[in-house]
Amino acid sequence: MRSVPARWIACLLATLSFHNATGAPLPSGEGDAAYEDRLIPADGLWADPEAGDVSYDESGPVRGARIELFKTILKRNGESIQENGVLFGLKRETENYGVFSLEGSLRDGGNDVITAWQRNLAFEGGWRANNGLGMINTPSIDLTRRQYRFFIPTMTMVGGSTEFINGPGTQFSAGIGQPGIYTGIRVPAFLRLPGSVFSAGGQFAPSENWEAGIQVVGATDVFLNPNPHTNFKGPALSTTGMLASAAWKGTGGSIQANIIAVDSNLNGFHGGGWVDGWFRGEAVDHNAGVFRLEPGLLWGNQQIVTDMQGAYYRANYQSRQWQLDGGVDYATPVSGAYHGSTFVTGNARYQVSRDWGLGGGANVRQGLSDAWSAFAFTDNQNAWGSTRLQMNHAEDKARKGSQFTLDQTWPLQQSFRLSTAVSLLHEDSNFGSFNNLGLSIYGGGDLGNNVTIDGNIQWNSKAGSVQGPSTYVNFAVNWRFLPNWMASAFAYENNATVWRPLVVDSPIMNPDLKETQKWNDRGIFLSLRYEFNAGRSAAPLGGLPGDGGGRVAGIVYFDQNDDGRMNAGEQGVANLVVILDGKFVTRTDSTGRFEFPQVRSGNHVIAVQPDNLPLPWRLRDEGRREFVVSVRGTTTLEIGVFRTR
Repeated sequence: MRSVPARWIACLLATLSFHNATGAPLPSGEGDAAYEDRLIPADGLWADPEAGDVSYDESGPVRGARIELFKTILKRNGESIQENGVLFGLKRETENYGVFSLEGSLRDGGNDVITAWQRNLAFEGGWRANNGLGMINTPSIDLTRRQYRFFIPTMTMVGGSTEFINGPGTQFSAGIGQPGIYTGIRVPAFLRLPGSVFSAGGQFAPSENWEAGIQVVGATDVFLNPNPHTNFKGPALSTTGMLASAAWKGTGGSIQANIIAVDSNLNGFHGGGWVDGWFRGEAVDHNAGVFRLEPGLLWGNQQIVTDMQGAYYRANYQSRQWQLDGGVDYATPVSGAYHGSTFVTGNARYQVSRDWGLGGGANVRQGLSDAWSAFAFTDNQNAWGSTRLQMNHAEDKARKGSQFTLDQTWPLQQSFRLSTAVSLLHEDSNFGSFNNLGLSIYGGGDLGNNVTIDGNIQWNSKAGSVQGPSTYVNFAVNWRFLPNWMASAFAYENNATVWRPLVVDSPIMNPDLKETQKWNDRGIFLSLRYEFNAGRSAAPLGGLPGDGGGRVAGIVYFDQNDDGRMNAGEQGVANLVVILDGKFVTRTDSTGRFEFPQVRSGNHVIAVQPDNLPLPWRLRDEGRREFVVSVRGTTTLEIGVFRTR
């Protein structure tokens, strides 16, 4: 077996060889000659910010490579930890065989991550294929992702998958492999688990308004939720599950019916089903559904909602000034093991003027675990930027607390950003009573064209019964010292306690939250990255490939207050797949950030897959975001995920 340095050298050589494979240049015609203005003297014109020499090589097909060396030094609770590794990525677009990409990580400790993709492979009749090999998620038909109240998970595995798509309604997919979980700090690692998993599914559109599909999954000799840090695995589990879905969609509404059946060696045969409906009235959108899920349901080696039946209703109204939504849920166990719960929610926002808005809401749960919460806020656009003042109060049988939060986004010159948050909390619980003052600062900016800085400070005077302040500080700097080279440094210090205020957002009882030990760790992450991008897409007859390109950078974050902005103290979502134009793939890093260094100018679409998104969080618009890239510009995207209400 080769040593780690040897693997790194091999990766670097592959990158450089990929760089030299430029391919044949595209043919040029007479129209490529430069236009000469014979009327206005050149010295009488304003300078064009998008003119000048472009280092981007437009010859040959779209291709690129990235290799990043990482050095991590941590000290956690007195223990020294080091992580060294390489992140790499290769991509190449072909004229007839789609887009090929290879990405992964090589680590000192092994458990390397390697994934190969072939996307957008064209066939006769409008068919397209996506093929994956390596550390991937099992594929799912689109109908499993269009669920308002219930999420059907995928399984992480090392294996292979294939997917054939024809338009928005016809799809077939299959995948098989060995299960595993992602670990690692900055350099991802993949820990293989015993057993095997598979997935297969298909859907079709028998008419313009109808879609139907079946998804089948299986797991053999796997362990449910194993802890990689202990020897406890639990009993070996084998399951086979099937989900059948049928959906109708019209201009004014849609309805989807789902039937699930699962057979396992531990729980036997169980089933269930649910129906989700949506329709739009003259001014109000309505969502409603019923569900019944028997005990013992599993989906492959993943746990899903089980032993529950009930119904829900949601209504939403939006005008130029008003945003109103509310609803009611009722859920009770099929087994009768405990009492059912009724959950009522309502939220409102009124835009008083162009600059002022106010709103509030409340949640009430009665039954198994009585609890309620309420909030009120006002926001204002002013000379100081964007200001939001919010008050929250929540109570259950064990805890009650009130919190005031002031969020401020400050107006700075372009390419700089600064937001602050101040919170004051009082809580009474089984752990005792305490007050907490919280301060958060998030900011950064571009220092010229080559240096970017970002920083985050979070401080709490007290967390639960833990004495003394809780602090978290990080600082990052990126320096592009050559056109294709970037050096980065990220340092942090964490002396915080894992703790959160009471939240009432579900008909299910709140978890029995226990305080954990106070963290005491600090670390520094160093990286050196080389990347190049070249070529342009071949244009079909009558099409335009575009000229020039720019950078796309973004972050996927937990939108805690659901205001559509990333505020100080809100965290990124790690390890989500991000797909550009259905062809090019990357993942969010440990801070939720992603990047496409060189993207053709013009209109594009980003799609974020929710496969590794923790419950109860979800994406709006199925994770799709349309945007425009300008020549030599940077397009920044902030994609928030929100709690299902």
